[in-house]
Amino acid sequence: MARTPLHLNRPVRTAATLASVAGIALLAGCSAGAAEADTATTGAASGTGTTTSGSAPATASAGGTTGGYVAGTYEGDGSYSNPHGNIEKVHVSMTITADGTVESVDVTGTTDGAESAQYQSLFIGGISDEVVGKKIDELNVTVVSGSSLTSGGFMQAVDAIEAEAAA
Repeated sequence: MARTPLHLNRPVRTAATLASVAGIALLAGCSAGAAEADTATTGAASGTGTTTSGSAPATASAGGTTGGYVAGTYEGDGSYSNPHGNIEKVHVSMTITADGTVESVDVTGTTDGAESAQYQSLFIGGISDEVVGKKIDELNVTVVSGSSLTSGGFMQAVDAIEAEAAA
């Protein structure tokens, strides 16, 4: 088997590395731009409009305002990268009171991998015990039922929900 000297492969390796870095930078820029554009189009949270987490819409059905938040049910989306580099997504629906107490939470996950689906399922099964009855602005979910990566996407969605629900 003929081997190509390493110095001849250097341009190929360099081009591949530069293309990878450029792709990552492009994706990061798209994500930030989408979030800024979405925030700009929704304005201040009124509890009756829509907002986003990342590039997916979040919706709210509002109750009354008596504290720091508009009571109601809010939805948001978040994402995270699994160890294989695949992007996994979670959708969060959360009902909060006017003082910011979480009354209920429902999480659904989207993944193509069996291992990721298993971790999302563990997270979904244990998240209510971690957040219901607590203040939304005090949530800091890191690991639920052995799942640590899903919490990153969950907290993205919670951040969007908190911003939307703020009075």
